[in-house]
Amino acid sequence: PYRLAAPVGGSPANTIALDVASLPAVNEIEPNGLPRNAQSLEVPFAVAGRIHSDIAATEDRDHFRFAAKKGEVFVFEVVASRLG
Repeated sequence: PYRLAAPVGGSPANTIALDVASLPAVNEIEPNGLPRNAQSLEVPFAVAGRIHSDIAATEDRDHFRFAAKKGEVFVFEVVASRLG
């Protein structure tokens, strides 16, 4: 992740974290909180999503569906908490 800050009065303010993915980015589409509503994606992908303020962070679930073949290996990385 990168940290960006906009200068205000000569000093940085409003610092935000930004992650740059090397994979094609796909926006999360709600509702996808139940397996029957899983968002279909094509590999490879990076999902850009957010935890909604109207749902407790511990209750927000996101489900995704993609094609896979026996023997394929996938690596999933979540950076949400690292971005703040």
